[in-house]
Amino acid sequence: MTENESVQDAKQPFEEPLLGQDEPILAEPLDDQEYLVNTHSLPAKTRKKGNSLNNGLLAALIALLLVLCLIAGGAGWYINNQDLAVQSANQQVTALQATATQQQSQLSSAQSAIDVLKAIDIQATADAAVSAALAAEAARIAAIPTATAVVIVPAGEEPVDLASAQAWSVVLQDAFDNNDNLWGKDNGYLSAKPDQSKLLLFMDCINLEGACQSYAFSNKQPVLRNFLLTYTLDLSTLPGGWSHLLGIRSVSPFSYVFSLGREGKFDLSKTLGAETISLASSAITDFSADTPHTIDVLAQGDLIRIFLDGNQIVEVRDADIPAGLVRPGILSPTVGNASIRIDDFTLRVPPQ
Repeated sequence: MTENESVQDAKQPFEEPLLGQDEPILAEPLDDQEYLVNTHSLPAKTRKKGNSLNNGLLAALIALLLVLCLIAGGAGWYINNQDLAVQSANQQVTALQATATQQQSQLSSAQSAIDVLKAIDIQATADAAVSAALAAEAARIAAIPTATAVVIVPAGEEPVDLASAQAWSVVLQDAFDNNDNLWGKDNGYLSAKPDQSKLLLFMDCINLEGACQSYAFSNKQPVLRNFLLTYTLDLSTLPGGWSHLLGIRSVSPFSYVFSLGREGKFDLSKTLGAETISLASSAITDFSADTPHTIDVLAQGDLIRIFLDGNQIVEVRDADIPAGLVRPGILSPTVGNASIRIDDFTLRVPPQ
């Protein structure tokens, strides 16, 4: 069928029977213009349906974008809250670190206080030991018969020279190969023991006031008035400022005390209880503490002479302390520890 024939057919009356009627009603034929208008309106309806579909897709897209925006906003809120939580956690860590630092400082202060209390307790124990040792020494000396232990030479007796005194009788001799002569000490700062065939005097000064002095003595030596003491002294391990001490006619709290420092300075003083009086002091030129030295102490009546390597360095007369022990020791000017060594310790007395 051609296009014109289709158009002509379309122009023919349209018969459609009505319900209840036998005769059809004829519809008015469309003219050419009306046909054209109606036939062109069909694609417009189709386009309207397409536009509705497009509008639906657009709405769905907008809704999707809104959902994405909500999700993005929620994620940002979550991340922001997490950042705030991290900042809060960091602040808490910083606070804990500050608290830990403060507690560590308090712990250090407490430990320092404990150390001081321990040192005070050690000092009290040492003082008690000193008192006990002095009381024991006084009792021991009091028990020695005067007739056999003390040799008294009348004051004013003509002094003998060093060579003559070296011929006197030996009453105590020690090369320190053992401790047969029972060396002890007078307080807790000092230890005295044979070491490598020498008497090792080791001072450990823990006095909080910063000064200590201690002496050693043999439990086999007699109390004497007149004697010659000879010994070898090694100061090589003694620090600067420290001194070797020697108690002469020592019966606590009375004693003559000879001191010799690493720098060669020496002094002879007397201690009468709480009072100390210097009798002679000087310094030795070109003294070397790294070389062992021979010390001789010659006591006769009120005369006391001291020799270093055969050369007389002290001569004094004093009658305040008539008799006692000889006791080597150490003087520490400060808290610390050090040692000296003594060898070939020989004690002689004049003939009866």
